[in-house]
Amino acid sequence: MIYPRCSFPTLLVVVTAVASAAPGPPSSPVRHFQTRTMGTIGTLSLVGADSAEVMAAARAAFAEFERVDSRLSNWSADNELARIQAELQGGRARLSSLAAAVMAHALRVARASGGAFDPTVEPLVRLWGFLEGEPAVPDSAAIAVARASCGYTNLQLDLPRGLLFARRPGVRLDLGGVAKGYAVDLAVETLRLHGVEAALVDLSGNMRGLGRPPGRSSWTVGIRDPDSEADWFARLRLEGLAVATSGNYEQFVDAGGRRFGHVIDPRTGWPAEGLDAVTVLAPTAVEADAWATALLVLGPEEARRVASQREDLHAILVQSATQGRRVVWVEESLRGRFDPVRGSGDRFPLRWF
Repeated sequence: MIYPRCSFPTLLVVVTAVASAAPGPPSSPVRHFQTRTMGTIGTLSLVGADSAEVMAAARAAFAEFERVDSRLSNWSADNELARIQAELQGGRARLSSLAAAVMAHALRVARASGGAFDPTVEPLVRLWGFLEGEPAVPDSAAIAVARASCGYTNLQLDLPRGLLFARRPGVRLDLGGVAKGYAVDLAVETLRLHGVEAALVDLSGNMRGLGRPPGRSSWTVGIRDPDSEADWFARLRLEGLAVATSGNYEQFVDAGGRRFGHVIDPRTGWPAEGLDAVTVLAPTAVEADAWATALLVLGPEEARRVASQREDLHAILVQSATQGRRVVWVEESLRGRFDPVRGSGDRFPLRWF
C-alpha cells in the first residue's frame, strides 16, 4: 500500500528541505510517497513529470521493501528467516539468493570490524528485551549463557550453493542491522530500471540518493539532534553516496541510575558505550547500515581509527556527553559535504579527525 506523504516521524536522519544552491537539471516536480514497512516508515522522493510513471516506479520500489521484510523480519514466525533459524539448529540452512546476499554483506562487515557488527547477536538482543519482551537489565550469568550462542565465526556461508552452516547449536540470526540498507539498495536499482533518474530513498534513516533534485547539485539531508525528533544539528550533502545513522537514543532501558541503549556489543554482551550516534556515508546503503552499527559499538577512539583507514567510509561520531556537552567528530573527507547548523556548536563542539 502506498500512502500520500504525511507526518509520520522519521527515526534517525531527517530529510531537510534545503539543498546546495548550485544549478542542476531543469525543474520537474518532486513527488513524495510513504509506506509502512519493516516496522517503520519508508519514504520516496521521486523526480518526474509523468505522474503515472512515477507512481508505477514507487510501487515497484516499495515492493522491494516488502520482499525483504516478508523474508527476513525477526517478527514473523513463518517467513524465510524463521525457517533458517530452525534449520541452523541442525547445522545447515538453505538460503534464497536474497538471504544469501544479505548474509554475505553481514559476514563481510563482521570480519572487517572484528565482530563489532555480528549477525548472530540475536540471543543477546532478545535477552535484553529489545526483540519482543520488556527491556530490562539481565544478570551477568544470563549474559554469559547468551554470549555462548553468539559469534559470527560460528557461521560459514557457501554462497555458490546458497547454504549457511552453523558450527554449534543455539546460533540465531538478527539481520536488522543490514536488511534495511539492502532493501534501500534494491529500491534504488528498481527505480533505475523504471527510468527514474533522480530520487531519494529513505527507510528509517537508511538513505540513498539517485541523481540530484531539480535545480540543486545534490540531495541534502539533516543529521538529527539526539535530544529532539524534530531538529537537526548539521546538513550533509550525499553527492552519490548512501547514508545511515545508528543511535542509542531511540530504544533503551534505565536501571540503577544508568541508561542502557539497544545496540548491543556482541563481544561483551552489554550495550555499546561512548557514542550516542554514528552517521556513515558509503557507496551503498547496506554498507552504510552495517558500518554505522559497527562504529557505534567500537566506541570513539577505535571508530575514528577504523573510519580513517577505510577510503570507502566517511563517518560522523556523536560522542556521549562529558561535562554536559557532546562532542561531534567529523572525518576530514567530509569537508565540503558537512555543514553545521548555525548555533549548534554551542551544544555540539565540533572536532575533525
